[in-house]
Amino acid sequence: MFQPTDKAWIQGSPVARLGVLAKARGLDWEAILRSYDIDAARIEDPDATVGMATALDLFNHVAEVIGDDACILDHFYETPVGFTQGYDYVGLCASTVREGLSNWAKVTLLRSNCAKTIYSEDAETAKLEWTIPGLYHDFRQFSLAFLGWAIRRAEMLLDDAYWNLTIHVSSPRPVSSSRVLQKYGHRVKFNQSDHGVIVPAGLLDRRPPTADPVLLQIIEQHVYSIIKEHSAEISPLSRIVDAMDTLLTSGDCSAEAVARELGMSRRSLQRTLGDHGTTYRNLLAEVRRSLAEKYLVNTELPMKEIAYLLGFSEISAFSRAVKSWYGVPPRSVRQRVHALPSARVSLLRHH
Repeated sequence: MFQPTDKAWIQGSPVARLGVLAKARGLDWEAILRSYDIDAARIEDPDATVGMATALDLFNHVAEVIGDDACILDHFYETPVGFTQGYDYVGLCASTVREGLSNWAKVTLLRSNCAKTIYSEDAETAKLEWTIPGLYHDFRQFSLAFLGWAIRRAEMLLDDAYWNLTIHVSSPRPVSSSRVLQKYGHRVKFNQSDHGVIVPAGLLDRRPPTADPVLLQIIEQHVYSIIKEHSAEISPLSRIVDAMDTLLTSGDCSAEAVARELGMSRRSLQRTLGDHGTTYRNLLAEVRRSLAEKYLVNTELPMKEIAYLLGFSEISAFSRAVKSWYGVPPRSVRQRVHALPSARVSLLRHH
């Protein structure tokens, strides 16, 4: 299977934070890191990074060994402010809730060169969403880690208005109990196509109690200097995959449309893909296949909605594609992984 993600990374601080949980639950954290070929001493360095695929698997592994599929959500909700290179402060020191949420999206490259934090706003709500390229599969636990962090930071921005938060989770409800989920009750919506926190538009102009424009200016200078260094590390192939993800639901995910999205010619797009040993058709098929696995394995979204998210105009076309990839129709894929949860990904990988 084609894997154009070798250079994709996340900042090491979430992995270091995961280690706090692992140790508290009696796990041999250093042994776990060694099994993933991660230097235990290096991971505490603020500049450390971890391969994205490695980190996703590591988060899933720790939750499975602990035997609690909600503990990472609660643990990251309790993350102390300042555990990253200024990332917390660019939001918390902002003059308004809107500025704080949007600032986190603007500096997302501080945290990863492939995963994204996206801010969007309409007349009724604003959303801080976490997303990851379609070439990754089971990232449920890492997504819950982001959610725990985002909920607590949104609470800090909103102060006594935090009860107005709505939370979207792109997977089914965890089996284990969670203090965070109990706290928010019906305001948590599971099996969503997006993943993040939603704030009513009427609260966006509120001044956070942590607002500090002078400190924000200092932090931004530091953060943007780091981002400038990281921006050169994003591979052209990652940009192409990201554009495909964006355009799949638009009805036009052609090579021409992707090239336009990236501000390049179709010929340059084809040349870039050739340099990475693939073609547009093959890469698009791989993105769709990976997204299909993501939605079938990690969510309970209706088949019609999954077909739409993958850019199929007809559910029959989606069903044929899934059957060509896995040998069985979409519902059978979902039934198989739900029947054997411990083999969620391996069941598909070894088909």
